[in-house]
Amino acid sequence: MTTSLPSTIGPYRITGILGQGAMGVVYAGRHAGDGTPVAVKTVTGRDAARFAQIRREIRALARLDHPGVVRILDQGVDEGRPWYAMQHLQGVTLRDLVVGQSDQVSSLGSFHAATTLIFDPEADGPATPAIAEAVPAGDGVSAPYGTRAPLLAILQRVCDALAYVHGEGVIHRDIKLSNIFIVDNGLPVLVDFGLAEDMGGAVGREWIDHAQRISGSPAYMSPEQIRGEILDARTDLYSLGCVLYQILTGRPPFIGSRRTIIRSQLERHAPPPGALADGIPEVLDRLVLRLLEKDRDRRIGYAESVAAAISGLVTEPLRWPGILPAPKPYLYRSAFVGRRDLLVVVNGCIRRCRAGEGSILAIAGESGAGKTRLAMEVGVMARRAGLDVISADCLPRIEDANRGAASQSPPLFVLRPLIDAVIDRCVEAGEEERDRLLGRSAAVLADYFPALREVLAITDQAPPLPSEAARQRLFEALTATLAAYAERRPLLLVLDDLQWADELTLAFLSHFRAGPLRLVPVLVMATFRSEERTPALDEFYAAPEVSGHELRRMSAREIRGMAGGMLAMPEPPQPFVDFLARSSNGNPFFIAEYLRAAVAEGVLIRNPLGHWVIGGDIESGAGAFEALPLPVSLHQLIELRLSKLSEGARQLLDVAALVGRTLDTGLLQRICDLDDDTLSDLMDELVNRQVIEPSDTADYRFIHDKIREIAEAELDVGMRTSLHRRIAIALEAAGEGSQEENHFASMGHHWAAAGEPLKAEPYLQGAARQALRLHATADAARFLSAALRELALFPVRDEAWRQETLALNESLGDVLALSGHHAAARDSFSNAARHTLDGDGIVRARLHRKAGKTWEIEHAHEEALAAYAKGEEALGNIRAPAVPRAAVHEWIQIKLNRLWIFYWLNRQAEITAELQEVRPLIEAHGLPSHRYHYFMSLVNRDNRRTRYRVETGTLEFARQMVVAAEDSGNLADIAFARFVRGFTLLFAGHLDEAEGELVAATRDCRLIGDSSGETRAVAYLVILHRRQGRVAEARELAQSLLSIASKRAMGDYIGVAHAALGWAAWRDGDGAAARRHTAEALSVWSSVPFPHPFQWTAVLTGFALADESTTDGDLETLARRIYFEPQCRLPDPLEAELAAFCEGVGTPAGGGRDRAARIVSVAVQLGYL
Repeated sequence: MTTSLPSTIGPYRITGILGQGAMGVVYAGRHAGDGTPVAVKTVTGRDAARFAQIRREIRALARLDHPGVVRILDQGVDEGRPWYAMQHLQGVTLRDLVVGQSDQVSSLGSFHAATTLIFDPEADGPATPAIAEAVPAGDGVSAPYGTRAPLLAILQRVCDALAYVHGEGVIHRDIKLSNIFIVDNGLPVLVDFGLAEDMGGAVGREWIDHAQRISGSPAYMSPEQIRGEILDARTDLYSLGCVLYQILTGRPPFIGSRRTIIRSQLERHAPPPGALADGIPEVLDRLVLRLLEKDRDRRIGYAESVAAAISGLVTEPLRWPGILPAPKPYLYRSAFVGRRDLLVVVNGCIRRCRAGEGSILAIAGESGAGKTRLAMEVGVMARRAGLDVISADCLPRIEDANRGAASQSPPLFVLRPLIDAVIDRCVEAGEEERDRLLGRSAAVLADYFPALREVLAITDQAPPLPSEAARQRLFEALTATLAAYAERRPLLLVLDDLQWADELTLAFLSHFRAGPLRLVPVLVMATFRSEERTPALDEFYAAPEVSGHELRRMSAREIRGMAGGMLAMPEPPQPFVDFLARSSNGNPFFIAEYLRAAVAEGVLIRNPLGHWVIGGDIESGAGAFEALPLPVSLHQLIELRLSKLSEGARQLLDVAALVGRTLDTGLLQRICDLDDDTLSDLMDELVNRQVIEPSDTADYRFIHDKIREIAEAELDVGMRTSLHRRIAIALEAAGEGSQEENHFASMGHHWAAAGEPLKAEPYLQGAARQALRLHATADAARFLSAALRELALFPVRDEAWRQETLALNESLGDVLALSGHHAAARDSFSNAARHTLDGDGIVRARLHRKAGKTWEIEHAHEEALAAYAKGEEALGNIRAPAVPRAAVHEWIQIKLNRLWIFYWLNRQAEITAELQEVRPLIEAHGLPSHRYHYFMSLVNRDNRRTRYRVETGTLEFARQMVVAAEDSGNLADIAFARFVRGFTLLFAGHLDEAEGELVAATRDCRLIGDSSGETRAVAYLVILHRRQGRVAEARELAQSLLSIASKRAMGDYIGVAHAALGWAAWRDGDGAAARRHTAEALSVWSSVPFPHPFQWTAVLTGFALADESTTDGDLETLARRIYFEPQCRLPDPLEAELAAFCEGVGTPAGGGRDRAARIVSVAVQLGYL
């Protein structure tokens, strides 16, 4: 692969290529100003994996300052690609020395970019360049040990550099001969941090690694790195053991093809170096074999220990120039302990996922109980089983206890990593993959995931729909994209801290679990704090499709394993374990925090031999540990950590605690008015104190939200108020005029918490409007309630205040009604009415009408009619001279609402009277929407009255309904009007014309994403094909209907699908299938809330299937299902036969199979069978 040479990157002139590989390229360059020679590294492509890798490398190198680590000089972005400049080293690599090429001078980059492998561990193949460089001809060297011993001095200094790197929380992950440069003073420099990652450490919030591909150089990789497990510094020490092995023997521990090497790293034990080379001291054999232990818990745990072990063998040690930074002590993340019962459940879920069946795991546990650590282990298991892994966490809702105005992440924020992965695939694979993954969903999803518009340039807008239909459209779009993503590779989707999830996220999960879950190869693992359960979470946790589990506290045995793993001590002293068990109450976060504090306070010390000691003797008796100068509660341990911060760092932390879990350094700089150097120093201090850590999704984030919560809790009211004001001012200055999705919510929260209601209330209103635009109705209600609380604190209550209070209460009522909280909605409408004046008759009428609608939805018809009557009364004489047009429109709307009640009550006289009364005003003053609803009422009245035996006048009403809908321009109304007209034409017998309208309605519903409307239209197309005798088409469409209706839990239309499939099977002579589908249709219809009026589609097939085993009682049951109201009235000959059958039951003539046969014969003649 070749790369064209850019003229410049950042401020550097490019003069050549030093090295190039699959992931990156290293250029030689000089600073355009002072001519400093540099090596500039950037990526060779634009995919997310390359960008993430080089950003990790930059982040790792930027915080390292040691003469044994290549130094980063500059960094930036050039034409969208991240880059960094580093020292341009001249010298040789350790590889040159080991393979006898010390006369060859190397330049940094010669091996730098080309050594990273990304591979399938199971794939075989010849030795790759990365392997071949390490394997000279032959099985080893027979040169005496004395000729190799001087290289131990270099390795000793490599240990120094590694100890420093590990103390900074960084793992190199690619230690090998060619990544150790030897400069002119003979000292080593570690290069190529392209695979580096943060160790995570023993404390803080765990991270679920997203990396899907195994990277490294197989000849030097640890078993855990090959297995794709969570790594720590001991993986570098294994690689160091491979390097030492090659120094001593001239070859790495294992050679051969890639598969052979990988399997050997996992399964075989290398012979001691002394078996391949003469004169190697036994102490070196033992050291190498301990470094090459397969079980990392049995491996040497610290680079300092390796340096100490070889110090006695180095006769001429190398010296670093100047004073070195001391490596920081650190603890390991323990291997996963306990929870075996849960892992059995997880294994079962993973197996089912691989087989194509989805499932949901919900894990509840107290804060710090290890939920995220469990999720990390599940991620490792899933990747090992071939699943893709995507994880995300919900951001905390930060709420002021006194004002209640909360700031939280935007709707569906937790699903952004999933959509980011979809975008990455689209970018990498092109237009065809984009269409497969997003299809018609792109415009719907783009409103919630801005990256779709930014990266994929999606400009289409989703057509407007009523809120509930829009939410359904959104959930189906998400489901379709999720299913398409998992189609190529099963997926584990981890959602952490679900207690902070927004309502749309929980609603989507409920939609997914109740619908297509079992049909999609996705394992969803959701975790949440048990002490912060909500009713919505409890409902989700208890759902039959969800496998819910409570995370118990750790046992003493598990605590022993965890403490031993963190200390790299296979057998920690039992008195110390007992003390931890008593103090922690089984909470792993406490154990980790206690050990971290013990190290930070110098109570826990690692001696020169690499052993941990406490107070000089870790074997102290049980009572000695209580006497240690450390707190014994989690809260106090975190307070101790925070107390060690400098004044400036603590002030910065106070601000950060109120900003939220993720931190933007630019915002913090504006709030605290800090220069770049001061801010950098303070952020470094917070990182070093393990309060915050770098983040892939923001600049920094809190290591654990408990730290943020405790820091916030320690602020007094005055300081809290002052800081909220400073944050609000900074946010306002940065986002003036901003329409950013979370800007209004954040501003409203901070101004409210700052005690500034005049400033908070408009922002909270804005947040409510944005939430409504996204159909996040619960969020909108919360923001409106907060805005009303702020409004109540206004110092002046004038006319503008009255109108604002009225409008906000009405808006809150609207939102609560949308959410199904009808009683609360009526309270809000009532509160709004209290702020009306004598001249506000139209407003009062509107409020009564809205309250009436909530009663109607609850089927409290008399209460609804009473509310509508109050609305009419508030309007007065609607026919008086000079009545405002708005009053007429409100009166028309009240009348149209009353019509629906009379329709449900089947009060035909009232329907006719209302229609006659409203018609003149609709003709004179009505809007197109009024005419649309008026003609729909006429169609509904007639169909109800005639039991769907359609009259000529009804067909004309249906035509005018479509015209009115088209005049209104409302796409949802147009689609529904076409459906109603197609439905009416179908039962009028105008089948060809009906087909055109139903096809158009199906198309329109698909275009606007109205899934319920689409299902409804398809259902009646199925009945139409049946009436036309189109068996194959009816069967095919019915199978499609069964799929979409099942996903949407639309029982009426599931029954229609089964009825059509039963009829088609009967027509094909498949009696068994016909009976099965017919029985299923009748069973489904028996469980729906209202009788489905077209049960003849199954009952007539049931008559046709009657045989000797069918009793008269069975036939009577069938007949009575379709003969009486509200069933569709069939053609007269069929009605007559049904009447004769039902009236003959119990008489000598009886019902019987003969009469059933006559029903079947007539149905066939009329085209109903």
